[in-house]
Amino acid sequence: MRRTALLPALLLAACASHPPAPDADALARLLATGAAPHARLAGFDLGGHDLRAMDLRGADLRQARLAGARLQGALLHGADLRGADLSGAVLDGADLSAAHLGDVHAPRSRWRGAVLEGARLTQADLTEADLTGAHGALADLSRARLPRATLARADLTEAHLAGADLTGADLSGARLIRARLRGARLRQARLGGADLFRAELVKADLTRADLSGARLSVADGRGAVLAGARLRDAQMIGVKLIHADLRRADLSGADLREADFIEADLTEADLGEAVMQLAKLGYARAHRTRFTDADLGKAVLRRGDFSDADFRGARLKWADLTLARLNGALFRRADLHKADLSGADLSGADFGGARHLDLAIGLARARHLERARY
Repeated sequence: MRRTALLPALLLAACASHPPAPDADALARLLATGAAPHARLAGFDLGGHDLRAMDLRGADLRQARLAGARLQGALLHGADLRGADLSGAVLDGADLSAAHLGDVHAPRSRWRGAVLEGARLTQADLTEADLTGAHGALADLSRARLPRATLARADLTEAHLAGADLTGADLSGARLIRARLRGARLRQARLGGADLFRAELVKADLTRADLSGARLSVADGRGAVLAGARLRDAQMIGVKLIHADLRRADLSGADLREADFIEADLTEADLGEAVMQLAKLGYARAHRTRFTDADLGKAVLRRGDFSDADFRGARLKWADLTLARLNGALFRRADLHKADLSGADLSGADFGGARHLDLAIGLARARHLERARY
């Protein structure tokens, strides 16, 4: 069907629309020429229609019905689509920069490579939507619903995603540099290889999320929940994880230099072969945590709970272990050159084959030294 053949039906829909008054002439112009910038089309039923590459810049499409519409390559810069129905619509390559999409209903819609820079999508429903490779720098997706959505390789640099629901979403390879994800729900989300440099993850829920190989350097994850998360080989230099929940998380091989784990819960986490020089683990809970072959040079573990932790083969040169709970911990083959054990609880600790224990500081002042094994 030719686009012009749609005119009678669409004009009838216009007559039934609610204020603001629709612009029937603009609709006729759009269908005849493919361009109707700044047109008043609020409430129109354009569902299922072919609107590819049409020029609707600055158009008023509030509460318009665009379910199943084909909008590939459409120009919608600055358009107002608040409350519009875009369920199942295809917007691949469309330009929606600076568009207002608040409260839009767009489950299972497709936005591959779409331009959403500076767009406002607050509280939008994008359940299972496909935004692969979308350009959403500075976009506002606060409180948006994106469960099981695909945002692989999307650019969300400095995007606002506070309170967004990204449960089970695919963000693999996405750019989230300086993105604001405070309180976002990312349970079981896939973020492998994603770039979260300086991202705000305060109190975000990343339970069982996959962040393998992701970059989280200097990210702020205070109070974040990362229980059971996979962070294997992640770059996390200077990350802040104060009070974070990392129980049973896999951080093996991660670069955690200068990371801040003060008062974090690392119970049964895996930090094997992690690089943790100058890391802060004061007051951390790390019961039965694995630190095998990790580099903890000059790390601060003061007053932390490392009972039954596994430090076999770990490098603890100049580490601060003062007043730490080390009862039952394994230090076989660990390098304790100048490590400070003053006031540490060593009951049941196993130092068999430990290196440079004779050069450790404060060993004589450690508690229950006589109950340790050598």
